[in-house]
Amino acid sequence: MHIEYRTRDYDCVADTGSNRHLGTENRLAGRREQRALLVTQFYMAISRLVIDALVGPDAHDRYHMESNDDLSNNPRGSTFQSFLHLFCNITNAPTDVYVFHKAPNLPILSTFMYPPPEPHGGWDSVNRYPIRF
Repeated sequence: MHIEYRTRDYDCVADTGSNRHLGTENRLAGRREQRALLVTQFYMAISRLVIDALVGPDAHDRYHMESNDDLSNNPRGSTFQSFLHLFCNITNAPTDVYVFHKAPNLPILSTFMYPPPEPHGGWDSVNRYPIRF
């Protein structure tokens, strides 16, 4: 049996050093390479935290994320809430919360990343609330 492996060329700088990851003021010579390295290290650290937070295997050889009972800091029971809070505090990253309303239903809250599907006839109102942690 012969197994053929195919690889794709990957340009780390074009990906993690792209404009998505680098602000306009820092698009100078050499900065893309520096940012690509830092972003890659950041992704690696997050990945290692996720793996470290796995619990298991259970009786069915499945894993799940750890739960956290420090509800004053992690009210949804996820340790990653503390990491998110710290990240937002350090970076002052803008975050928007949207409130979608369609009568006679109750309003739906969502972040900018995951808007709910639009109902038949569209929304009666959509309000954006910028928040900071």
